[in-house]
Amino acid sequence: MFLPENIDLAHSEKYTLSVRLLPNGFSFCIYSPTDPAVFSYKETAFGNRLSYTDNVKKMIFDLGFLSQVFRKTEVVLVSDRFTLLPAPFFEAKSAGEVFGFNFLREEGETVLCNKLSCNNIALLFGMDEEIHAFLLRSLWNPIFTHPMARFIPAFLACEDEKNGKRCHVDFQDSMLSVVCLNGDKLLSANVFSYSDASDALFYIVSVWEKQGLNQLVDSLYLSGKVEKQKYTVEILRKLIKNVKPMNFSLKTPIPQEDAASVPTDLKMDLCG
Repeated sequence: MFLPENIDLAHSEKYTLSVRLLPNGFSFCIYSPTDPAVFSYKETAFGNRLSYTDNVKKMIFDLGFLSQVFRKTEVVLVSDRFTLLPAPFFEAKSAGEVFGFNFLREEGETVLCNKLSCNNIALLFGMDEEIHAFLLRSLWNPIFTHPMARFIPAFLACEDEKNGKRCHVDFQDSMLSVVCLNGDKLLSANVFSYSDASDALFYIVSVWEKQGLNQLVDSLYLSGKVEKQKYTVEILRKLIKNVKPMNFSLKTPIPQEDAASVPTDLKMDLCG
């Protein structure tokens, strides 16, 4: 994985590193908060020869520069295993117990928390304990986060229709994020694993109906790998009157060859 010539790892402390753990793969992004010309995004899928944990370790060992001192190191875990609760009710000592109300705790799983200032929310998500410990040792002061911790504040800040109900849907290769809002209030936030267009359509319509959104009045915003979802989008446009793209004002330009691959939550960070 070659980096652009304008990324000088002798001065890695000037850059932000974002490592992404995908359900079946790994990616990383290096960019500069002060120089929009500095940007590199690389993604790879894991094979079946090694376990997921060993694949993660191999990537970190093979890409030794990821362990350098960066201005900020972030680890994003892409997963449907998360839950929300009001921040005043969150206590670190009971995080595992609260998480266990919604998910059966997996063996060797640690529960992490992102606190969202918007709506005063605590987001709990599960991560393999061995991978978490390994990345703590191998990366420079990593911050662990879930994509939904960026989605919810960004979607709440959408200026178009702050006074009405709306649904935001983000498509990735095998994960679907669906956030419903009523003005500045969060109604629901879900992540679904899906394998085909029918599954994606079912999840979106089910959430839309459950939250009581009006197909003639309320809006559906789409982001992510929408170009791969032509069938799903075509059906949604027949069902819902107001289907719109989610637009971003990026301060860091993304090279054309990477535009389709860069995940939405990372683009949100690049909006600065």
